[in-house]
Amino acid sequence: MVAPGNYYVFAFWDKNNNLIYDEDEPARQYGSPKFVSVPPGGVVLQIDINIPESGITIDLPYGFEISPVRPEKLQSRLAGAIVGLDDERFADENGRRGFWEPTEFYKEFGGNIYFLEEYDPQKIPILFIHGAGGTPAGWKYFVDNIDRTRFQPWFFYYPTGARIKSMSYLLYWKLFNLQIKYKFAKMYIMAHSMGGLVARSFLVDYGQLFPYVKLFISLATPWGGDRIAELGVKQSPAVIPSWIDMQPEGEFITSLYRTKLPETTAFYMFSGHRGGRNPFQSNNDGTISLSSILDLRPQAEARMNYTFNEDHASIVFSKEVLAQYNTIINTFDEKNGLSSRRAGGYLKLQYSYDHSFADVRPWPSLILRPTDKKDAETVITLRPDDSGRVLGPFPPGDYSASMTAMAARTGEKNLPLSLSRAAKQRS
Repeated sequence: MVAPGNYYVFAFWDKNNNLIYDEDEPARQYGSPKFVSVPPGGVVLQIDINIPESGITIDLPYGFEISPVRPEKLQSRLAGAIVGLDDERFADENGRRGFWEPTEFYKEFGGNIYFLEEYDPQKIPILFIHGAGGTPAGWKYFVDNIDRTRFQPWFFYYPTGARIKSMSYLLYWKLFNLQIKYKFAKMYIMAHSMGGLVARSFLVDYGQLFPYVKLFISLATPWGGDRIAELGVKQSPAVIPSWIDMQPEGEFITSLYRTKLPETTAFYMFSGHRGGRNPFQSNNDGTISLSSILDLRPQAEARMNYTFNEDHASIVFSKEVLAQYNTIINTFDEKNGLSSRRAGGYLKLQYSYDHSFADVRPWPSLILRPTDKKDAETVITLRPDDSGRVLGPFPPGDYSASMTAMAARTGEKNLPLSLSRAAKQRS
């Protein structure tokens, strides 16, 4: 959250909660003192400070103010603080402030994982991570429509204008504390837009320490970065720190794929394809280019890649997306990807290329359209050699199925398909 350079770091016990270092308050510096060298956008680990009850003097004048603005009510920054989604700190203007003024946001709100209820060891935690300019309140539609008898929603609230790797480290630290306290055996992650980059950075860097993260689902994540952010870095007089990390060929985006996701974490990709189309702009979901959202690097690791007729914003409020999400989390079993609960249907897809594709195998897509919903569709991106693979799960129902591939014409179109619970269909 600071510019590159050398810093002294201190901590004090604010006994009277006035955000001012007063004369009778215990304090201590890091070292005696010792510089902390901060790299550009980097994370400095192991700054450990032990504050004694008394007797330590630090090189900071009494009366120093942490912030010139004191909130009317000080909020807990302990991981697991319980709040409602209608809490004022989750207001839209605060989400925007977290993007445009990340340092000021952090001074007032910090970054934290919030609960809606007391921890229940009988329920699986689902950690929701919002995207740029968002807040936990944006997940209300999902939270209101998951099985709350089986799952407990958690929310990572953070300034989205900050460097992404620093936020992934903050996430690591908060989850580390929660794991020490509750010792939960498994958890799932659901992340929208830039939140998916935070989640992957966390899993790539610290996933080996968190084998209990069993499932990760991304929603409209710009896996290949954003050219608009790159333009902002080059031309804007004031650069938002997270723009630096969003540059497609930048160090952060490149670092996400030097290591694969942990084998203990199953990964599914969700995205939308409804957006702007014109000769001067690449195809997009209304905000992010489809080439970034459908980057082949994360696709190669995903168990399934579902694409919906939604845009970047509507995908968080879509009935079809929610149905697919619930189908996955209600059937998921980390041992084999399926479950005896079988709340969804599966199909085994078989297809072949004719002689004209002797040397080239284009990536095909399967399109499922529910027969009772006119404008709904789910597109599943496949690899050229996916013929014979079991696909799913999908919400049970009747569909019209078709296939498409670049520079190819399918032999059959709009085949009827019925998926029932625990059923595997062949076509």
